[in-house]
Amino acid sequence: MMKASRYNLYDKENFSYVANTLTGVFIQVTKEELYKIKDEKFEEFDMQELTSLKENGLIIDSELDEVQLIRNAYNFCKYSNKKATITIALSLSCNFDCPYCYENKNNECMSEEVQSQTLAFLNSLLKENQIAELNVCWYGGEPTLHMDILRKLSGRIIAICNELDVEYHASIITNGYLVDNEMAEIFRQCLIRTAQVTLDGMGKTNDMRRKLISGKGTYEKIKDSVFFMAEKEINVAVRVNLDKSNIHEYKDVCKVFSGKGNILCYPAMVTMEETQDLCQKSLCFTHAEFEEFYDVVFDEVYKREDKMADLVFLPGICNCAAEHAYSYLITPDGYLCKCLNDICNSECAVGHVAEGIFGTVATAKYLGRDPFTEPECEKCPYIPVCYGGCVYEYKKHNTHACKGVKFMYKKYCQKMGGERYEGDYRKEK
Repeated sequence: MMKASRYNLYDKENFSYVANTLTGVFIQVTKEELYKIKDEKFEEFDMQELTSLKENGLIIDSELDEVQLIRNAYNFCKYSNKKATITIALSLSCNFDCPYCYENKNNECMSEEVQSQTLAFLNSLLKENQIAELNVCWYGGEPTLHMDILRKLSGRIIAICNELDVEYHASIITNGYLVDNEMAEIFRQCLIRTAQVTLDGMGKTNDMRRKLISGKGTYEKIKDSVFFMAEKEINVAVRVNLDKSNIHEYKDVCKVFSGKGNILCYPAMVTMEETQDLCQKSLCFTHAEFEEFYDVVFDEVYKREDKMADLVFLPGICNCAAEHAYSYLITPDGYLCKCLNDICNSECAVGHVAEGIFGTVATAKYLGRDPFTEPECEKCPYIPVCYGGCVYEYKKHNTHACKGVKFMYKKYCQKMGGERYEGDYRKEK
């Protein structure tokens, strides 16, 4: 006996497609074919069509529990020792003064003692758990203010990985303002191949928000740094912070970097934080407005492009580092946190590099989550691509901050379904 997959998406407006979020399959169909699948009238398909529908996961064995299938995969990835992501914040000091920043800035940097404790902790983590791949992300504050510490720690971590035969990768989250030839060479020596840099729109808008402590604007310098790093064969992810006042500038930022190798722009919503004033909070999109946000982004940037389709329809389990057992943020004073948002809150720490893991409630907050039992997610057909969204936001606000791919999935299906063909069952990706 067979049944239709619970993760099928049916075009209820134009009856032009059926997609499946678990397998990443999209097919264009006639209205009659859509209802044959939806109403499970499988006997009306010939053997070739039926075989194709089975292979693509649109119809499955009636005894298969798809929820348990992906829950098992989700939990396997949560506790997998294949790779670990360690974010190291060298300091909370920064040369920028952004109004939405959630960090409590100070000028103290990671001490020699904490650096030594960090190395001992990483050595133990890798060895005891037989980690196969280590991904280190340098963070702050602004990590480029402390390149001496970064270079020294990088060399020692790389040596540990070489000794234990652990594959090593490194990235950096930087504002990009201080990047020059000398720093790019240090990046190369430290095996930093990826950088995340943030813009808040075009020139004037960005300069009102991402400004130096002195008040000077930063747009031109950041833009030049992005191009410079890309030319040095560093892959640059340009995060564009957006709220209700600047969302329409995302398309303009994308145009600035369009067609340039090693540069990828992506949208990010500015979320409400306690450190923001009332004006800034009023500009933020709420969880209920996420779909509105992605409608604008899609219509203005991706509607006429196909380059994002492979990302949207790519199936796979996606745990963020906060939901992975062997991944941590190391704060400048050595505390171990699961989420970057907890960097200034030692009460949310799950351990310390000198003491190991505490086994606190904070650990259960991230690793104890089961989105498959959460009311809004339990029956949602998008859970194989969203997995409940941000766990930090869910625990903080008790509402789901669904991942952008959920909304993009729907928009791409609508776009692709508009280009009909007479239904043979081919994957469209």
